[in-house]
Amino acid sequence: PLEWKALENGQRPTVPAKPRGWVISLVPTQLERLLGNEAAVAWLQTFQIIFLGGAPAWPSLLAAAAAQRLPISLGYGMTETAAMVSALRPAEFLAGLRSNGPAMPHATVRIGDGERISIGGPSLFRGYYPAARPAEPFITQDRGRVDEHGHLHVLGRADAVIITGGEKVDPVELEGVLRATGQFPDVVVLGLPDHRWGQQVVAVYPGNAHPNFHEVIRATNRLADYKRPKRFV
Repeated sequence: PLEWKALENGQRPTVPAKPRGWVISLVPTQLERLLGNEAAVAWLQTFQIIFLGGAPAWPSLLAAAAAQRLPISLGYGMTETAAMVSALRPAEFLAGLRSNGPAMPHATVRIGDGERISIGGPSLFRGYYPAARPAEPFITQDRGRVDEHGHLHVLGRADAVIITGGEKVDPVELEGVLRATGQFPDVVVLGLPDHRWGQQVVAVYPGNAHPNFHEVIRATNRLADYKRPKRFV
């Protein structure tokens, strides 16, 4: 186990050589911070696999990781599935694929009504204590699709879609556009109640940030009008 703050501050242990190499697991924000340090990038390049999960990774982050030839494995899973149920091989990532990979041997991943991801397999949880759940596939609140190669693509949360003026906005897509501007250390897109539109698209970012909104507006102007944030908080 590694302590994140120590790792971020440069205390990166030398991992001893072993035949099948080492793996490390990061969340996107951790990867973004390490990519800003040349020595940290060189350290990450020594790993066999870098599992990336815990939150959606934005396109510009993945492009930067690929440019450094980092062996990223994009996966999909959750506590209820005992971690990953699908994973992309690093060689596939470096070849340009950006899916969450095919289902792992122990699991089945299917798409049901409303594009919701359904998971089956022996690693599924037994229920939320003290209640037990039936031994049947677990229908998640995540939306996805499976392509012709059997690779899962996670599209976002079914329960997080913002409906504004009758149009659907995926907050993950918009967060990716905003993060790619490099103006926000973190950003979350919310749908807040609005008497006219039903929900208003609002972007929330840390109060100590100083974004250049000329750059932000330039990026969001490429989106359909209903997808653009109406407020920044």
